This record gives sequence, C-alpha cells and structure tokens, in this order.
Amino acid sequence: RRAREDKEALIEDLHASLEPREEAALYYWRAEEWDILQVVITGTDRLQHFLWDALEEVDHPLHQRVLDYYHAVDSMVGRLVARFRDAHGGGALFLLSDHGFTRCHREVRLNAWLREHGYLAFRDTQRASLESLQDSTLAFALDPGRIYVCGRERDALCVRIAAELGRLTFEGKPVLRAVHRREEIYEGPEAARGPDLVAQAHDGFDLKGTLKGDEVFAAPSMSGMHNPEA
Repeated sequence: RRAREDKEALIEDLHASLEPREEAALYYWRAEEWDILQVVITGTDRLQHFLWDALEEVDHPLHQRVLDYYHAVDSMVGRLVARFRDAHGGGALFLLSDHGFTRCHREVRLNAWLREHGYLAFRDTQRASLESLQDSTLAFALDPGRIYVCGRERDALCVRIAAELGRLTFEGKPVLRAVHRREEIYEGPEAARGPDLVAQAHDGFDLKGTLKGDEVFAAPSMSGMHNPEA
C-alpha cells in the first residue's frame, strides 16, 4: 500500500536495501563453502511494477530518480562481478532476469469473466478463498492466467471456454494471444496436476485470478506488469 501511495518513499526504500543486500552476498561468499552462489535483486521488479510510467515518460517528475536507481544497481552488480572474476577467474558467471516488463493498461479478472459466462458461482459474499465457490462451479482461475476445470465433461468444457475466452476484446482490441490446453505445454510425471487451460495475454493486459470484483476489466493498480517475452 505504501508503495502505491508514496513513490518517493518506495525509491528511498529500494536504495536503502541495496547496501545490506551486497553486504549479505559478501558475507555468505566468505562464510560458506559453496558450489553455486546466487544473488537476487528484487528491487528492479518492484520499481518497474510501481514506476514503469516514470521510466517510460522522460518528463515524469521521478524519471531521473528511476534512472539513478538503475545506475546504483549496475554499480553493485559491477562490484560483485569484478570480485568474482578476481577470485574465480575460471568459474562460470550468469546474469539473467526471470521475465521482462511492459506497461499495464488494464487488469483482466478472469474469475469475473467465468462468473459472467456461467462457469463460476459463489456460495457467499465474502469471496475470501476458493472455499467460497459453489459446488456447481465448473471452472476457476488462479494467477497468472491459469484456469482449472471442475466439471466431469472436461474436454468439452476446455474447448468451449477456450473458444469463448479467445474472443474477449477490450475497446475493439483482442485481449488474448492464445489459450493453451494443458497437454500442449506441459509434460512429465506431474503434468496432470497442471492447469487445464493457460491464457496468454497481449501486452498491456494483466490477467488476474482474484475472486473480488464483478467487472472483468479494471484500472491497473500498478503501472508495470510482467512480460515473459520481453
């Protein structure tokens, strides 16, 4: 909540977390006998969620502050990389991100869509958890875009939901790139435990598994969203 209401405080907190993170990395570097040492910087994720608009818009009052944070992260990474190369010149070094980012234009509440189309119903008004769903519910969604089918006619329901959901539009624009069947994207001994359908959105549409809210489309609570392909 504080990050949404006070972006200046968010940036200050992100800067304040960098030094102890670097100190912790160096401490465990020296204290442990390790084969793989992993340092995770989560601040860039938080910054991009809440301040993607400040990154994109050069006239945004916090634009330079955002760039300054990236410079601070680059400096920290540079120090760690230099130390690693000095100490382990023959070792392997990987720098990677688990996903990219893009601007968020609308949140898409998949459970509201399922309810609107008769696939989901609630037993009470609290909607606190999946226990709030009626036994008649045929499908429900979890983040990010995972849909589980509950009915006995699984195959027919999957075909119908995928086709109907695939036609979803907002202001004339298609919302989804694809709706994948589980069999198309999962394999291995635990594949049967995966979601029955996985919806893949176009950039700018953030798929949500919340049970709250009756409107399918909502204004975004954050300016940036994950993009697995960026």
